[in-house]
Amino acid sequence: MDCLSGRIEPAAVAIGAGTLAVLLLWRYLPPAIRVVPAPPVAVVLAGAVTALADLPVARVRVQGLWAAVQAPGLSAFAGVVSVTANSPRSPEPLEVEPPWPTAV
Repeated sequence: MDCLSGRIEPAAVAIGAGTLAVLLLWRYLPPAIRVVPAPPVAVVLAGAVTALADLPVARVRVQGLWAAVQAPGLSAFAGVVSVTANSPRSPEPLEVEPPWPTAV
């Protein structure tokens, strides 16, 4: 439904229904396919169908996302390696006495 004009756009309803169908029916697909979670698949499929069919559906444009997201450098992983190298392999079991008297 177009909020400004009050019209129902059949293409938008179809894309929404298809997205819900993917989300609801995902659990019935073979496990090899379900390795990927349903929500990203539903969003990608809806976007692909909308773009390939050139449907008259409102789209969100995100500009500058790739420039804003920066992957960590190798120096960020050096801290992880040093922490795991200095941690004990098998910690000693912690012996805790119960707060109530025990029979000997």
